[in-house]
Amino acid sequence: MANTHVPDICEIYFQHKVLTWVSGPPNFGSLQILVDELKANASSVPSVLGGSQYGHLGLLLTATQYATLSTTPFVTPFNPGPFAPPDKGTEAQINATRDVWKEKHYTFHLSQEWMQFSMP
Repeated sequence: MANTHVPDICEIYFQHKVLTWVSGPPNFGSLQILVDELKANASSVPSVLGGSQYGHLGLLLTATQYATLSTTPFVTPFNPGPFAPPDKGTEAQINATRDVWKEKHYTFHLSQEWMQFSMP
């Protein structure tokens, strides 16, 4: 298994390191504050996904909502699984495939890290 070092995104990027606690029955105002904090945090984490202008905001919005911001869809990263080199590949092909896998692996883990810190 590859060693994927994901930075402490909460400490490095988040504007709201601790989300506002909703005490009592939730209402529109209290939920809107929470949603705004989540959006601020998501958009502060750099990402190449969805045109790379809005960080990881695409993890919170529907595809339709995100389409109002960017013409490039935000595709939630999937787990690429373990590295599987191509059969009968040359060394250069295997290295190129590994590089692509490493990037997908890192992107997936970064999005998972964001989700871990964003959900109260």
